[in-house]
Amino acid sequence: MDAVNELSREFANDRRSVFITRLVEGNHRFPVVATTRASLAEPGGWRDYRRLRLQPLTTEQAHEFLRSFGRDSDASLSMLTSMGLSDLANNPLVLRALTSVVGPGARGRRQLMSRSHLLHAAALDSISASRIDAKARGEIDAGGNTEAAWAAAAVRGYFADTGGFTSREVLALLTEQFPGRSYEHILGLFLEMGPVGSVETGPLEPARFEMHDRYAEAGMAFGWGSMQVPPPITHSQSYFGGFVADWCASQPDPSTAVLTVFSAESVNLYGALICTYY
Repeated sequence: MDAVNELSREFANDRRSVFITRLVEGNHRFPVVATTRASLAEPGGWRDYRRLRLQPLTTEQAHEFLRSFGRDSDASLSMLTSMGLSDLANNPLVLRALTSVVGPGARGRRQLMSRSHLLHAAALDSISASRIDAKARGEIDAGGNTEAAWAAAAVRGYFADTGGFTSREVLALLTEQFPGRSYEHILGLFLEMGPVGSVETGPLEPARFEMHDRYAEAGMAFGWGSMQVPPPITHSQSYFGGFVADWCASQPDPSTAVLTVFSAESVNLYGALICTYY
């Protein structure tokens, strides 16, 4: 049974949900293998179970994984290294998403002009339109969007002290920023299919998530938008990482954005602003 957490959300409180629960937890003689991206509470029912957690890919496994679906593994991993994204290659879901939108063997699409555009495409391509349920679709039709969920999760994840973030914390931030607009199901969709990982928690604790810093910086940059230039405090690489570089690269005219940032800068950047567009 694949993606139990997604099935439970999509078919909550109906006969299909009951069937899934009985199949996974029921007192029958058949072995059951269930996968989930979230850290779920311990299953109930009458079955003994063993929990396994997938480990990051080694370099050799990353090469083998890419070759398994026809990618030039050497060229693909070299491309990610040249863009400063080599540390994302140990996650098969992220690795396939990244190499599907840029690099050797990528499917045809508009040119991706920067690292931030690549991360944006990979993050949102992982959320297939066919997997958006009716409740999330209703929130999207009412004005919600996955970019906002990504930005809010990025902020919570990037500045969390330890232990990642919960969906309730991100939803509170979205509610504060967009009063009167529902994001519960869009957020659930993003946390299940977007570029986040789960954090181990106790059986009675709520699920917690984490996001890689590169995805968090790009998510915050796209969430900032184009209405105003990020203030000088956000130019600090030691605290905000590559946020301002991703923001410049995501603008319609990156060169002008870089010059605007420099003109607004009141302190020495110490070389922290490196815009990776080409």
